[in-house]
Amino acid sequence: MNPLAAIFGILPIPCMVFIGFLILMIVLGFRAAKKNKERIEALRNFARQRGFDFQTQRDPAIAQLFHAVPTFRTGDARCGLNTMRGAARMGGLEFGLILGDYHYETTSTDSKGNTKRSSHYFSYLGVVLPVAWHPLISIRRESFFDRVAATFGADDIDFESSEFSRQFYVKGENKKLAYDLFDPRMMQFFMQSDPPNLMIGRGLLVITRGAGTWNITQFAHQLDWLRRFIEQVPRHLVDHLKQHPPTPDRAALLSHLIAISKRTPPPAFPNIRSPIPPINPPFPQHRSQDLPPNAPPHLPPKSPDDRPN
Repeated sequence: MNPLAAIFGILPIPCMVFIGFLILMIVLGFRAAKKNKERIEALRNFARQRGFDFQTQRDPAIAQLFHAVPTFRTGDARCGLNTMRGAARMGGLEFGLILGDYHYETTSTDSKGNTKRSSHYFSYLGVVLPVAWHPLISIRRESFFDRVAATFGADDIDFESSEFSRQFYVKGENKKLAYDLFDPRMMQFFMQSDPPNLMIGRGLLVITRGAGTWNITQFAHQLDWLRRFIEQVPRHLVDHLKQHPPTPDRAALLSHLIAISKRTPPPAFPNIRSPIPPINPPFPQHRSQDLPPNAPPHLPPKSPDDRPN
């Protein structure tokens, strides 16, 4: 007689169920670990083919860099992992790229007072802009809850295209800049493509699609969508923004990312751990007539205390 069958024959049914469940969990754990290892190797090759640096370890600095994006402020134990860094030339300009997976944890409590920790992961594509774009502008698909909130006065920015305004929820600290960006050509591009959630501001651009991690095909798709988006930015806006270089910290980070892609010895990595002002509460709107004659419209005017004597 099979010894294993003999053992199971004398065990109580609850014990047999527990052992069977334990074996199933071990098998599923091994399969998940194998699948994750294969994904990491695929990401490593994906990064190598594009001249990106690739690091698997957890990096809390990613949470600080993208602190202005609400999704990157959710929960705790926030960090990036499987992070790729490099640069790409799009629309005649050099952009820094930071992309990979993001992790955070949340705590929930049931009716009996028991707490549970849950881990969450999603993939993202971050861009360091070569210009000083400061005000935050975010766009995503409009949801049922957005329409309900609008009835209570929590409205977004409306555009000339009623169809675009119906499909997308756009918030911004500078309406004029939002109108300049979303001209008829850009609105048509968004309605005809499959756009991700997008945030621009503080010298950065961030793309996410909510929960879930991407495979290499999805990362490639987001990079291609980014390239097409950059090509759609109105030329007059590009020409205007090119007159205003990025802030010193963003310029240092951009130089570092470009050096990675060119495989030249990069400068000392800039400190990106200082928190960036979050989107809430938003900066006040500034009308163009409030700005000094030579100041770019995307920068807030100086307060009286900041002006030189």
